[in-house]
Amino acid sequence: MKYIKTRDALQAFYYLIAVDGSVRDDERALFDHIGDNLDAKHFHDYRKEIIDSCDERINQCHDSDDRYDVIVEGVDAVLSHRTDKRAGGIAPRLLLWNMLSVAFADGEYDAVESRLIRHIARTMIADRSIYPEMEHLMRAAYDVRGELDWISNSELPYSEVRPMVDQLEERVNVLQNAAVLLIEDETAAPAPEVMVPEKDVFDQTKDAVDSVVAPVVDQVQQGAQGAADAVKHTFDDNVAPVLNQVGDALKPVNDAVLKPVGNAANEVAKRAGDAANEVAKHAGDAANEAAKRAGDAAHAVQGFFGGLFGRK
Repeated sequence: MKYIKTRDALQAFYYLIAVDGSVRDDERALFDHIGDNLDAKHFHDYRKEIIDSCDERINQCHDSDDRYDVIVEGVDAVLSHRTDKRAGGIAPRLLLWNMLSVAFADGEYDAVESRLIRHIARTMIADRSIYPEMEHLMRAAYDVRGELDWISNSELPYSEVRPMVDQLEERVNVLQNAAVLLIEDETAAPAPEVMVPEKDVFDQTKDAVDSVVAPVVDQVQQGAQGAADAVKHTFDDNVAPVLNQVGDALKPVNDAVLKPVGNAANEVAKRAGDAANEVAKHAGDAANEAAKRAGDAAHAVQGFFGGLFGRK
């Protein structure tokens, strides 16, 4: 999966908060908060460069339409830089969710903000259903908060209010879980490709043995036949020498067959063990990566719902 570099993602965030025509103090504070979350170690080293670069481009505008087009060009430029490395990057769906969180932060999803985020979603995410699903989740969350606000300000008795609050809290949990799953669906690490041998260890051992035995089968047969002929012709006169001859004939045959067979079996076992260890290592790495990505998704969603409903 391709990631957007963190610095480029932050520049896109700044363009988003500036697209409506101005950057308020609370929006700039929100930008700083996002930067600290995404890159706490280095953000303040390049924060001013991001702001100056964006402002320089935006100041080229002459009217609101021109402003939007110029900002889109700037966003396209920074988001075109992708990386295969998760470290120092952000997944497209996670970026989209965070942008929607910024746009909804003041409770008013401005039309020009919506237009820009839709453009970003089209250029970054192939699945066209993701943006409307995320937007629906956020609007539904705001609707639930509106109902909770109404209930808290009402004069209804507690016995009537409590069941309604519980039901709304359950709806919030459902929305929050759905948002996490929607982001995780992209960020979850794919299962590692396991090289499954066409034949199992026993088949491999059999093949290895056969490959060693086959060349000496004729030798064994010829040696045995020769020994039998020698015994037939000399048995009465010279039994002991013949037996010694047979033993001598069988010794190189045993050496030629048994030792290579044992070596081949050991080699097959070693390769099977190495393959199993490699599979286990990749599976462990994939599990750790999946856990990190799931944590990123959960943290981003919790940030939005926590701010909206005062949850920790």
